[in-house]
Amino acid sequence: MDNRLPTIPSGLEATIVRNATAETLADRLGNPTPANVLATPVLVAWFEAAVSQALLPYLPPDVLILGVHIEIDHLRPTPPGHDVTITATLEKQEGNRTQWRVLAQDESEIIAQGKVRSALVNQQHFRQRLSAKAKPSPTVTGRRPSGPPLS
Repeated sequence: MDNRLPTIPSGLEATIVRNATAETLADRLGNPTPANVLATPVLVAWFEAAVSQALLPYLPPDVLILGVHIEIDHLRPTPPGHDVTITATLEKQEGNRTQWRVLAQDESEIIAQGKVRSALVNQQHFRQRLSAKAKPSPTVTGRRPSGPPLS
């Protein structure tokens, strides 16, 4: 781990605003019912984005922010077109781990709340571990695949 990792100020907060567009709705992201509301996986991504925005000014360029745990309560639906304000507040830092309280509010009410835990890791070390898990690429031989002829 990078020894230059700073202590992040307790209570650090970041706020971002996103919009519930057609691409962020539950029925566009795999819900088989006509749930024309903001999707929970989108809230998860927005919570992580708020955490990243808070952390980036404090981190050396060779450090990655990786989400390692999330728990949220998606309390209320948000219809298309509403702006959603996401706030992430640092609760604690232990070494390279941070824990955040997150809150989402649409134009009417609080819609979700929870906690996000992130790990701050050295990019080179992470890439080495990831490449050790990579599967080899299939070899292209230029031959036709075996099997029945194509018609």
